[in-house]
Amino acid sequence: MSSVRRLAVIAALPWECRPLLRRMSHVESGSHGGARLWRGRAGRSEVWLMQTGIGIDRAERATAWLLGQKDFAGCLSIGCAGALSPDLTSGALIAAESVVAAHGRISSDAALTAAVIAAGEKAGLHISSGAFLCSPTLLATATQKFGAHHRHGAVAVEMEGSGIAAAAARATVPFAAVRAVLDTAVTELPEPGAYLDPVSGAIRWRVLLGEVSQRPATVFHLARLGFAMRAAERSLSRFCAAFFA
Repeated sequence: MSSVRRLAVIAALPWECRPLLRRMSHVESGSHGGARLWRGRAGRSEVWLMQTGIGIDRAERATAWLLGQKDFAGCLSIGCAGALSPDLTSGALIAAESVVAAHGRISSDAALTAAVIAAGEKAGLHISSGAFLCSPTLLATATQKFGAHHRHGAVAVEMEGSGIAAAAARATVPFAAVRAVLDTAVTELPEPGAYLDPVSGAIRWRVLLGEVSQRPATVFHLARLGFAMRAAERSLSRFCAAFFA
């Protein structure tokens, strides 16, 4: 990995892009089909970072377009995930051995995944590996997470990985995924409903205020989620510092 390599890095939300974007230099920005794109350098890598928005289809379309622009040495899915394994805490880092979806299981590239794990260890993070479940819908309750863990044998759940992995497989680009845990297996999440923009991840405050007036406990859940998000972002920042050194 001593020579310059071109990497595609895919994330769903702005805050998931920040840890890498802060490390990039000579950045040029653009967009395609509603997805945002930044091109620049990070360490020895030429990085094309794309923010796709939430969801399998959005991620797959954006990744397919991106991988069609140049030759890439690897495609890395980065961001947050919900824990399915009860052993995982907020901020813990996980590398995907495979991604499980409705159409089957896609294995990660062994060499790129090993590099991800080595970077996590170098950063002094607790990093583990296992299967990721890619779900088209949010798993909001502990009961849903417990059921998914035992049905699929997955340690974490996210909402874009299978689309990214499928696009990378078609383009014959090595795929890996690294996620920081946001909600634990026992965390009860508020349903995002209409107050969360699925593309930008921004909160629609007027809609949220209406939600809070109907369900005041939403405020507590969102505050707890905010603390967890900061822990996840710190872990991703440390990982990016090591991986893109």
